[in-house]
Amino acid sequence: MNDDDFLSAAEQAIEFLQHTSNKEYWIGKLPSPADERISNICTLYMKSTPIQRQVMYSCLNQEASFNLGTFAVRMAMLGVRQRSKTKLLHGLIALIMVLDWPRLPDVREILITLSTVYCSATKLGCTDSLFELAVQYAGTSFSRDTILDYLDREPESKRIEVMGWREIDGDNGLIYQFSNQPIPESFL
Repeated sequence: MNDDDFLSAAEQAIEFLQHTSNKEYWIGKLPSPADERISNICTLYMKSTPIQRQVMYSCLNQEASFNLGTFAVRMAMLGVRQRSKTKLLHGLIALIMVLDWPRLPDVREILITLSTVYCSATKLGCTDSLFELAVQYAGTSFSRDTILDYLDREPESKRIEVMGWREIDGDNGLIYQFSNQPIPESFL
């Protein structure tokens, strides 16, 4: 992709991520048009050069990072519901974008979210291959190491319950609930 086309697409992508209400996105229907839009952003990111990726993750803000994290959890649920490794890959790519973001507030928040993608990848039998594929798009050694180090954790520390999640079987499939937060009706 040439730089002009990339810059135009990246500007629209970042604008969408920065101006989508994370609260509304979280409770939105699963799947939603926003899921598809962020999935397309992940595809753009994967097709971009390393320099172009750096432009994208450098332009994130707090709302965009929240939306990418929310997207990752939503893809963890949808990946299992639809038996889609691509959805899980896109969830990991979203987390890599946040991990590469220079103003990442606290890596522990990403690890909490990463646990849901790992759990879902385990259900589909693709943890190692999926995580190794995703880190090919990492912009920094920090994001690469964070993702790969998760694979080397002790089994007990990879459990979603350790990270505050629990798994629920809804009418439409897998739901991840964090702590005692209410489950959006649109997930059921």
